[in-house]
Amino acid sequence: MNPTNLPAAAQQPAAANPAEQLLAQLQGPALPDPIGIWPLAPGWWILLVLVIALISGIIVFSVRHRRATAYRRTALRELARIEQSLSGREQLFAVMALLKRTCFTAYPQQRNEIASLHGLAWLQRLEQNCALTKLSSSEREAFAYCFSGEIYRDEPPHADVVSGATHVARFWIAHHRRKPAQQTTGEASAHVSV
Repeated sequence: MNPTNLPAAAQQPAAANPAEQLLAQLQGPALPDPIGIWPLAPGWWILLVLVIALISGIIVFSVRHRRATAYRRTALRELARIEQSLSGREQLFAVMALLKRTCFTAYPQQRNEIASLHGLAWLQRLEQNCALTKLSSSEREAFAYCFSGEIYRDEPPHADVVSGATHVARFWIAHHRRKPAQQTTGEASAHVSV
């Protein structure tokens, strides 16, 4: 008898163990479908709302801060223009006028009071709203020169005085506190009596 004529089942070698045959017939466990991302779980919705609120808050804060500091950027551009176009006493006069206009914008409720300040009282008011002590003493002296009567003398100011005073003005414009300084006791009592 030719072995090629036998049925296929008869040609396969018999399994050694019937238990293995049964195990081979077993199928794997039925796994559930993978969990999809949609619909989102409540925790993800809460996180999404928090992220949107945070981004919105940052945008609103940035826009308000940019609007609130627009006058500083404008004043700094004007100061740069003054430095390029003027020199000497004319530059110092223009810088002092720019500081006054910047104060009007920064403290609109105190416009009349600021307008009446001049000399050392005006210098003290500027120092109350900005820590000029961070600057060098020579720069502060140059700045103080602008508030003294020396600026009106016939002698033109030295170039170091002009550059030092302009530097202090730039520092004040960039770093002054928007919240007005505390009023002195005399001013406070004057407001109380009114």
